[in-house]
Amino acid sequence: MEKFQLNEIKAKLAASDFTKDNKDILIFLIDKVQELTEELAIVNAKLTDTLEYAELLEQDMDNVKEELFGVNSFDAEEDEGEYNYTEIQCKTCGENIYVEEALLKEKLSCPNCNGELIK
Repeated sequence: MEKFQLNEIKAKLAASDFTKDNKDILIFLIDKVQELTEELAIVNAKLTDTLEYAELLEQDMDNVKEELFGVNSFDAEEDEGEYNYTEIQCKTCGENIYVEEALLKEKLSCPNCNGELIK
């Protein structure tokens, strides 16, 4: 609820027939709901900022992969016709890596563990 609505509820409650103890309890609960609403708005804003930052980091990492290994994040099945990529397995971690065929003449390291890639 918005702050304005909670204040209206508190005002109506103050004018109601409830006993003082009941009013105090309800006002306390309304105040807690108001606090939680404000805290939730702060958490939501921080989460939005964090997600935007993570997206920027992912883009940066894709650029680094492209620069270092000549590959970017992609779906192998989707891009299969456009590029000549070969699947290579790392000797150390066993991870399968997609590498552009033109880079197969070079010594390649695994982007995950820096181990040697099997050609």
